[in-house]
Amino acid sequence: MEKPIKCVRDFLTLNLIPGKRLLLALSGGGDSLALLYLLIECQEKLDFELHIAHVDHAWREESEREAALLDRLAKHLKLPFHQKRLSPMIGSNLEDRYREKRYAYFQELQEKWGFQAVLLGHHADDQGETVLKRICEGARLGGLGGLKAKTERGNLTLWRPLLPMRKAELLIYLNRKKLEPFDDWTNFDLRYLRPRMRQKIFPELEKQFGKGIGRNFHRLGLLFQEISQYLDEKKEAIMQKLVQGPYGAYLEHPSKYPVLEMRYFLEEMARASHAHLSQDSCEILLRLIAINAPKAEVQAGPLTYILNKDYLFLLKNEIPPFDRSLWKEKGEPSNWKDFWKGSCLTTPSHCQMKLLDELTPILRKKMKKWYAKHQVPPFLHDKAPIFVIGSKIVGECLTGRSVSIT
Repeated sequence: MEKPIKCVRDFLTLNLIPGKRLLLALSGGGDSLALLYLLIECQEKLDFELHIAHVDHAWREESEREAALLDRLAKHLKLPFHQKRLSPMIGSNLEDRYREKRYAYFQELQEKWGFQAVLLGHHADDQGETVLKRICEGARLGGLGGLKAKTERGNLTLWRPLLPMRKAELLIYLNRKKLEPFDDWTNFDLRYLRPRMRQKIFPELEKQFGKGIGRNFHRLGLLFQEISQYLDEKKEAIMQKLVQGPYGAYLEHPSKYPVLEMRYFLEEMARASHAHLSQDSCEILLRLIAINAPKAEVQAGPLTYILNKDYLFLLKNEIPPFDRSLWKEKGEPSNWKDFWKGSCLTTPSHCQMKLLDELTPILRKKMKKWYAKHQVPPFLHDKAPIFVIGSKIVGECLTGRSVSIT
């Protein structure tokens, strides 16, 4: 059995749910065209319904004609064909913006047809380029693994069964099948990064370090993926220790975790919150955690990290004003950990409820000392209600102790 067909068949055998629909993203280039015919060969042994999707970026005069040819090919192969023509875009980051448009279209098709996965034609050479690109861009640790054979993007499941294959091996398969892919001149346009990598950067690296450097980056990507998988398990263990509440989450004793595990946890938490945690900010956080900083704050977009000695707080948004209706009442005295989880002391009878800033300057100063004495995190001091009768404080929600302050 040829290596390409074995590669795809083995992948599908491991991952395919028999009888499910699969969607192939077909550009008409060599990689996706090879994958199309490999999938058709796999249908002889495996049970799945294959659909084709083509996105015309409308940035080449010949692209409309190519879309029509692919439509004709799909009809000849008796495969369902879905196509979309995009409006031309101008400006920066065109590659990323067109990619987002493509995936948005695949998402539309997924919602209508319920595909098990969208199949992409990325191969080992693409992986080598991606790993080098991410290293040069200073990607977070979890991003250095490059392309993954299976990944999730929103509600889409993406499969890349050709990742073990070299481009040259796919070209041999195409030649044997007498298949001619479209020749997209934008793949040679040095205004774009990928063509520059293929035509200039990798040839120069091979000239300096020898042939096969692309394979080395591919292997490096696989190693990073193994490291990420290991760190994912460690991250999940840390996640289990998070105490969740209306304001976010906190972790007790963050300094007990190895620096590498904590770095990965911080980066992945930021990514999950769509926050940008810069490398400098991450390094500062790690140093503050190591010394159990008594009071420190680091901002990362919508996410705020607050350190208070043995606690790391992760606030997802600005803390809103206290709303009694959102808190569960608790008969016995409540401390700041109860308050964090959404509980606070039942309002004593005949009491007035106030916040710290609403107290007189003298009472406010005394309450701050009271909170500090009982190690209440400072950023919570003005968030919880205080119960007052006249000019006397008779209750609060953050220390779990009886209080009488005048």
